[in-house]
Amino acid sequence: MSLATLSLPTLAEAYTVSADFVVAAVGSATDWPYGWLNGLHWKIIANAVGFTPLGVARYLAPLALLYAQCYLLFEPGTRYTRFAIGVACIAGMWSAWTSTRFTNPWHNAWNHVATMPYIQFMLKSIEFAFLKGPIRDPSNPPRSRAAWDLLVNHRMIGLGNVGLDVSPGIPNAKVPVGYVERHLQNCLGPRPTSRIGSVWRHARYAAAMYVSLDVCFSIMRRGDAIFRQPYGGPNVLETFAYGNNFFFCPGVLDWQIPNYAIKILVQLAILAVVWMAFEGLYQLFATVQVALGAPVKAWDPNLFGAPWNSDSLIDLWGKRWHQTFRHLFIVTASVVLRALRLPVKARSLFFMTFFFSGVLHMLSEMCMDPVGSPARLVLFFVLAGAGCAAEVSYKNMTGHRVRGGWGRLWTWGYMTAIAPVISVPWLNSGYGGNHVLPAGGPGDYIAAFILEYVLKIEKA
Repeated sequence: MSLATLSLPTLAEAYTVSADFVVAAVGSATDWPYGWLNGLHWKIIANAVGFTPLGVARYLAPLALLYAQCYLLFEPGTRYTRFAIGVACIAGMWSAWTSTRFTNPWHNAWNHVATMPYIQFMLKSIEFAFLKGPIRDPSNPPRSRAAWDLLVNHRMIGLGNVGLDVSPGIPNAKVPVGYVERHLQNCLGPRPTSRIGSVWRHARYAAAMYVSLDVCFSIMRRGDAIFRQPYGGPNVLETFAYGNNFFFCPGVLDWQIPNYAIKILVQLAILAVVWMAFEGLYQLFATVQVALGAPVKAWDPNLFGAPWNSDSLIDLWGKRWHQTFRHLFIVTASVVLRALRLPVKARSLFFMTFFFSGVLHMLSEMCMDPVGSPARLVLFFVLAGAGCAAEVSYKNMTGHRVRGGWGRLWTWGYMTAIAPVISVPWLNSGYGGNHVLPAGGPGDYIAAFILEYVLKIEKA
């Protein structure tokens, strides 16, 4: 047989086989989702109690110790005291985390939402225990308020590189008043200068995110019964996308939407849902903070910077996506690379930062039952980091950054290709059927209108 007559697979066939191979290679068994951590996972599921008033108090109590660390961090010579407090704080948080969870299966997704910032608080306590200190707040607020800002300011806005020798940005001791970090400059726009105007902006933004999120979940619940199962099931996305017919503007245009297009849209919509959830919670918290007297300018940057405008993966993940965990991931990656005696360079930082991002998201699902595929969750972020590293290599070889129209095509083509790695296990674990927001909200009525006049869904 000559090469000319050799039958080669099509691009679609090659992609399908490659995706199936990757999924099979990293897929974990339903009864063993966490590998050597599986014992801890099932211990939490078996023994944890719900969020009763006592459980909530126990969950929040260690944050008082973290606040004490923050308060001491502004004073020199407090490292040993902060270390001792940190040990007590971590012990209390670990005990609360492993013994408290949302036990109602309809609220399973909230275990992920609650656990992610809680783990971040644990990591902050570890960092603040080891920092030599002191640090400074360039706006020089009262120490009690500066400590509170350090506790809740997950992005270290205006604080520079706290405790870091390598990282984008300027050292903490040299941060000028009003400085906006480079990775947050996309998150700025016209802002009201008055406190009441700022409160109104944050409240309006939070309400818009709430309604939009409510619409998304309401469309899923109304669109197909497969999304109304709290425990999920196999092949949820495939069943929805290929088990229904979809018509745009029924009764007027009646355009039938291809099933594969619906599948892609659902996968990308999951990113949109994450954006709405994070941004909505952030804007709600900002509303309360500014109303209670926090500096207006400190909360001016949004959590996201229009991610849909990204023209490279580095632009998406390094600037426009939320940077809530940026500081801690860079700290952890730098420490690990130095411990392994590896160079702290862009490509290695990309890999380690995204790897730890995957680990954080994996641990955030430790309290969930059912849970998706933790291995695929880590894989998604490793693949995202690999894409960013590829852009660095491209710049080194060509002298040009990925950007512009071709950059957008590359960015969203790549994200579409790796989206199934994370979207499939999430949908299979019942995310779509969870009562993330109360039923009967404003989004329910908007969803009913959309499904009647904009997008008709009927069984194939």
